[in-house]
Amino acid sequence: MSKLHNFLLFLCTIVPFLTHAQEAEVLGNAVDKQSITNYDVLPDRGYTIDRVSADSALVFVQRDVLQPKRDSACWLRVRVANPGPYSQACVIQVLPKFFNTLYYRQAGSRAWKAVPGGMEGPVTGTIYKSYLPFVLRAGTTDTLYIKVSLRGLERADNAIKPALYWRTMESHTIVEQHVLTVWDMGAAIIILFILNYLYIYRDLREKVILYLVIAQFGGLLYITSYWLALYRWFPMKIFTRVVTPRGEVNSYDVNFLLMHISVVLVMYGMVQLTRSFLLTETRLPRLDAWLKYSLRAYLLFELVLACINVFIAQVNYITLPYDNLFCLLILIIILITSIKAFVRRFPAAGPYLFANLVPLVLMAGISLLHVFTSIDTTGDWLPLLAIITQSLGYSIALVAFIRYLRLHLQQKEQEAQLLAMEIQELNFRHQLITVENQQISLVVLDEKNKNNALVQKLEANQRELASNTLYLAQKNEMLEKLKGEITDLTKQHPDISPQKLSGISSILRSHQHLDSEWEKFKIHFEQVHPGFFEDLELKYPTLTRNEARLYAYFHIRLSTKEIATLLNIDPASVRQAKMRLHKKLASFDRPKAGSMDAL
Repeated sequence: MSKLHNFLLFLCTIVPFLTHAQEAEVLGNAVDKQSITNYDVLPDRGYTIDRVSADSALVFVQRDVLQPKRDSACWLRVRVANPGPYSQACVIQVLPKFFNTLYYRQAGSRAWKAVPGGMEGPVTGTIYKSYLPFVLRAGTTDTLYIKVSLRGLERADNAIKPALYWRTMESHTIVEQHVLTVWDMGAAIIILFILNYLYIYRDLREKVILYLVIAQFGGLLYITSYWLALYRWFPMKIFTRVVTPRGEVNSYDVNFLLMHISVVLVMYGMVQLTRSFLLTETRLPRLDAWLKYSLRAYLLFELVLACINVFIAQVNYITLPYDNLFCLLILIIILITSIKAFVRRFPAAGPYLFANLVPLVLMAGISLLHVFTSIDTTGDWLPLLAIITQSLGYSIALVAFIRYLRLHLQQKEQEAQLLAMEIQELNFRHQLITVENQQISLVVLDEKNKNNALVQKLEANQRELASNTLYLAQKNEMLEKLKGEITDLTKQHPDISPQKLSGISSILRSHQHLDSEWEKFKIHFEQVHPGFFEDLELKYPTLTRNEARLYAYFHIRLSTKEIATLLNIDPASVRQAKMRLHKKLASFDRPKAGSMDAL
């Protein structure tokens, strides 16, 4: 009875292992990583490796899923075999890969060796932090235990289907060294081009070169994030994580953020470079609007996605195809713009199209590849090839652009020289005009002085004429007075000889009507009014001498009384003579305004 009890107990102990016997994985010689399909899963309840490996009461479930909403960690058990005669260094990767710990037994030791690793693990100088190294003993079948952390996935509703990959350390090192070599080479080339462009920009200060530097820096940042180069030196903070309905785990960390920033820089640099290089705003306004607004929409799209992925939830695995399609649309617009500029024979459009053709095709290929497939960072030369061809092509375009700038500068210099000659000619003409103005000013000043002298002389003659006229009037008045006194004297003294008195009166009358006095007046009058009597005779040839004399008195504005005194007649006679003269002047067909004004 005791033997039967012991046998049943033995069967109960061994049956679980027999029913869940796990087939050992054997590693091949391929360089590519090899998938592990046989594994067992045990939810963690704070177990140690010793208990997990020795406690038969802990039941592992073959190919089970992980429940992040229920468990904070799980144990995976894998049996691997090395039929060869030598120990084999290997690496193993377990997804999810945030923080995992591998346990295996070293040769000649019963103790378990722990190897931590993962995206949140310590920096180890390798770009593949999720690969855990171990040594497979020769000619044996070993059991590996991996503790998988599910921290940060507590809110996930979907179960996780773990994925395990492994390969030899030698092939793993070859792949990593290959990627690092490619990155080192590409980064060095791009940095040299950027330094060269910055040197040229220091001299030319052209926006075209600045946009070229931005695009190249974006390319450098892209291959750096694409090949995980920063994982060698820096820990990459994980912002958000998600479990897809297919049981896959995706995360969004600093490296993904840098990748999106790099694509934004590349798109921004290429669009602005195209607009500045080809001057599309003035030459191709419709395509320029497409470039400008598509770029703005893409920048807004990327900003919104970045904020969602960093602060809310990981949606990058959903939006990645649309992101690449957006980039593809912008690349197509750039290509169409370059072709149209070439067809219209814009300056340097041919070299620019040649520089853009191959990089645009490669970038479009990358976008299409990422629309239909996931990002694979091993053995993919397309990003580096696109950036290098872009650098080389833009160097050719930059040479053509500098040549165009030189020709344009020469034209501007010629225009400046012509303008300088025109300015010099204008200055010379200005000097001539200044000299002429000075001469004219001198002539005007001389004429002004002469006019002032003439005015002064005219005023003097006018004063002399007025004084002579007054003198004549006073003289005639005095003679008339003397004549009256003689008449009175004759009446008072009849004894005086009438012959003598009549002789004196005759002498007085002769003095009143001396033509010499009139001739003197006429000379002074013509000094003040040159050609007056000649013009008067031409205009009114029928005027008598006395009428011309009367007209002259009216012209100098003498009063009727003064004219009567000068002519030794009554004022009434002057008025009658004035009326007769007015009628005579009015008898002409076209009376002269001056004559009428004088009267």
